[in-house]
Amino acid sequence: MQKFQAITLCLGFLLICPNSFAANGDQLIQLDNDRNNLLKQITNELSYGHLKLADAERLKGELDRVVSLETKYKEGHQVSLLRISNTIKKIRSDVNGAISPTKVWMGIDPQNKALKEKINAAFAAGKITKDEAQNLEQEEQTLRDREIVNDTTNGLEFDDAMSIAKEVNQLDQKIGELSSR
Repeated sequence: MQKFQAITLCLGFLLICPNSFAANGDQLIQLDNDRNNLLKQITNELSYGHLKLADAERLKGELDRVVSLETKYKEGHQVSLLRISNTIKKIRSDVNGAISPTKVWMGIDPQNKALKEKINAAFAAGKITKDEAQNLEQEEQTLRDREIVNDTTNGLEFDDAMSIAKEVNQLDQKIGELSSR
């Protein structure tokens, strides 16, 4: 008897408010779009050199927690759309606060020749050997090729951008260490 009453109540609710479920679905889709746009913004700002690698990783982790909240909401756990929305708003604020108006590192740019110039300067100053310079140039070219491939395929995905960014930083440090001996 209770099942019948519950079903009747639910059907009555659907007849009276048929758009309420669609509205929640639309709102969840919008929140998902907001999350995806924030991830694109984080990726782009990282690529431009306006966002530190550590901040990008932290912010991506926060967005991953939003995915968890969305999943819990879809599974019927006690997570409200308002909580998801507020979490996204907080992350958006964190993203905007972490973005620097100037470059905080050289960024990911296949046209950027800063690493190549550092290699050439170190070789010209006699701080690295010809073999070291050639090996560094080869590493630098491999990174640029990866950047170009990703740039021509509708931009970088976050994981690719983070991987390239770390390798650019490592190569920059390696050049600095070899140059300072």
